[in-house]
Amino acid sequence: MWQKNLSPAQTSEQQLHSIVSAFLTHKAEPVSFNDIFAYTITSLSDAMALPLQAENEDSDLYNTVIRDLQSVLADRTVFRQLSKGGITSGKWTLVHPIKQELSNDDRIELEIIQLIQRQPELKFQNMYAELCQMFPGFLTPDKELCIACLNSYARRTRLGRLTYMLDADEHPQKREGEMQEIRSLLHQIGKKLGLEIEQKDSLTWYDQQGQPLYQFFITSNAVFTPLLMNRIQKEACTPVIIFPASRSRLILEKQKRNPLLEETLRKDWHLVKYRHIRKMGEQDLLTIQAWQDMLDADPPLWEPATQLKFL
Repeated sequence: MWQKNLSPAQTSEQQLHSIVSAFLTHKAEPVSFNDIFAYTITSLSDAMALPLQAENEDSDLYNTVIRDLQSVLADRTVFRQLSKGGITSGKWTLVHPIKQELSNDDRIELEIIQLIQRQPELKFQNMYAELCQMFPGFLTPDKELCIACLNSYARRTRLGRLTYMLDADEHPQKREGEMQEIRSLLHQIGKKLGLEIEQKDSLTWYDQQGQPLYQFFITSNAVFTPLLMNRIQKEACTPVIIFPASRSRLILEKQKRNPLLEETLRKDWHLVKYRHIRKMGEQDLLTIQAWQDMLDADPPLWEPATQLKFL
């Protein structure tokens, strides 16, 4: 397959398999074929496993990589294509990740939260330059994702300039207080419905027979990877993520970028805003059927379009 001219060293299909698996594992989110191709070429070049000189080199190199990647990705026990069509379309992920990591988008969001909380005023260009140092090469943050994160957590401070400061509603102490409020409301609602409540990392409702009904994950951010990984009792229990309404557009942006996240949330999960839990907690004659009917009445998609937030 592949060899360098001066020091013959075969790059086997198994090695290419390892290269692609390592990339998908570290990225921890679906990746386009173009990115897989570019990462493979770069990895082979770093390992000096590409031909130094060859007739019609560009065409031969491209065709050989495409052919070998087609062979590697054909192993559908390891790799999954998240769309129909040819091998070069859609995005790819691992069927069974070698190890569970935060998705790259989740890691970027967490870093942006830290940056905006530490600085009284943050210029986008400075922030983006810092992020690019943290996430180099094929992990480089997407600018639209970064803007979506800032619009979710911060306010623009100057008209015509991408300068931000933390929104007053996003201070950690305030969000922690709201999360405690939501936990208390879920306890009250569960008791009102005659259910048993268990509080561990998440909060779970049980019926009178001890069967789990709902598992609640209360969060102040849109970092859902740990929630998806830590979900328990998958078959018997309905999972619910409860989040601030200001995360709505960011959640939709991350779902658009990550078809596996979108598929998982659409198939198994309910997404509920803080304000909707408060509204249901005000219902005096709430029944379990009424709860079920109301649960999806205020999804992220219903967040109305708003003007840019300015101070």
